Amino acid sequence: MREAAGPWAAPASTDAKRVWGPWAEGLDVPRDLDLGNRPRALEQLRVQPAAHSQMLAMVREVLPEREAGLLIGSRQWPCSPPACSRAGSATAPAPSPNT
Repeated sequence: MREAAGPWAAPASTDAKRVWGPWAEGLDVPRDLDLGNRPRALEQLRVQPAAHSQMLAMVREVLPEREAGLLIGSRQWPCSPPACSRAGSATAPAPSPNT
């Protein structure tokens, strides 16, 4: 659960408000998040350049070119690497010995 902002805290940006929710659960979303400035947004979300490059390559490998372009070009893209990284680090069930 997100802590209440102090009475002197700056109001949350529109981007920060749009990102808060299930997609951003567990992420430290800065109140001044600016998804219009991709390099700054990646820095604000603490996405390392190497991890971002790896995620770009993975998306381009898995999705058709058009869909990959739409996803990567979306305003919310900077939130994708941390969210996917978080999902990928979840404990996966052990494979069944019968397979």
